[in-house]
Amino acid sequence: MVQKSNVVTPEMNTQSVIIVPDVDLEELIQEVVRASNRGVSAARNVSGEPNWSFGQSLFFSSTVVTTIGYGHVTPLSKGGKVFCIVYAMLGIPLTLILLTALVERLMVPATSLLQFLNSRLGHLYQPFNIRLLHLFLIAVILVGVFVLVPAGVFATLEPEWDYLDSLYYCIISLTTIGLGDYIPGDSPNQPYRPLYKVGTTVYLLVGLTFMMLTLTVFYDIPQLNFGLFFLMRSDETTGDPEKARLQTPGAVGPKYTQQLDDGRRAVVRVKSRRDDSPSPEDTTPIHTFTKKQAQNRNLVTRRALSQSQDFSLIGASCSAKVQLITALSARPESSSTGEPIKYQISAHAQYCQEQHTALLSVVKRFEIAR
Repeated sequence: MVQKSNVVTPEMNTQSVIIVPDVDLEELIQEVVRASNRGVSAARNVSGEPNWSFGQSLFFSSTVVTTIGYGHVTPLSKGGKVFCIVYAMLGIPLTLILLTALVERLMVPATSLLQFLNSRLGHLYQPFNIRLLHLFLIAVILVGVFVLVPAGVFATLEPEWDYLDSLYYCIISLTTIGLGDYIPGDSPNQPYRPLYKVGTTVYLLVGLTFMMLTLTVFYDIPQLNFGLFFLMRSDETTGDPEKARLQTPGAVGPKYTQQLDDGRRAVVRVKSRRDDSPSPEDTTPIHTFTKKQAQNRNLVTRRALSQSQDFSLIGASCSAKVQLITALSARPESSSTGEPIKYQISAHAQYCQEQHTALLSVVKRFEIAR
């Protein structure tokens, strides 16, 4: 109901004022808020783009299958809700499979980086420290490329966002929290809105893939896998039939090669029994080295490699001395004293060469076993 009033105040330039009842004004405000929550801006709505454009639809689909779910745009019809349910039930598992496959591909260069760090720093630091450095480098790439740089881009493109708002949006989105209080591309005068939405969709998919890669690298470090602390003792043994049989008193099983602290291996051979034949349920004859044995193996490998390099240098030095003595022995005045020294140094050089070859074979055998 609309009423007219003839009251004139100094601030008014017209003779009549339209008065809207409180109930109608409250309904209008609720409708505007409801439309704004669904991504429809009340400002300049006549000239605005449709709410379900291709870019907006693609952005909504990506937030559904990646479980981000901002909630600013939702289907209203019953058919749309049913389709969204079916699409989410099929799309979420397939998206997880796709992201897992991409992470497996990215683990190849990540593993190459870890091997490079081991080759450069393996003789200086422990494997755990090298893995921490590897994880730190992957996390730096994640934060720099997928958080800090996109936050600066969003702060430039969004007129009402500062850098903190953009940083907040990137972290909330890549962690799949998706609060929905900040949505890129929803300002009324946003240019190239469909293209902007498609670019944001690509950023979310690539960023989530690299986030999963970082978590995979973190999970591969046994010392940081805190989930092991929540396992029961029964869970640690029943998962491996061979381990359960070895821990059972009086159980009969195959004997394995034991790694000793000084690098030697003691092999215990036993006569085969009928009870030792593997059963159909037990198909795990592979021995898993313990943490202590693995550390001893790495230590022996590094020592053998270091000693091999020392013997190689000594052998090269002896070879140079042999050549020098040979040249001096050619003189008549030094032939009587040069031959014994030449023979001794030659024998020492041959010994160093044999030690160098033997230690290299030890290193190669340990690398193959590892």
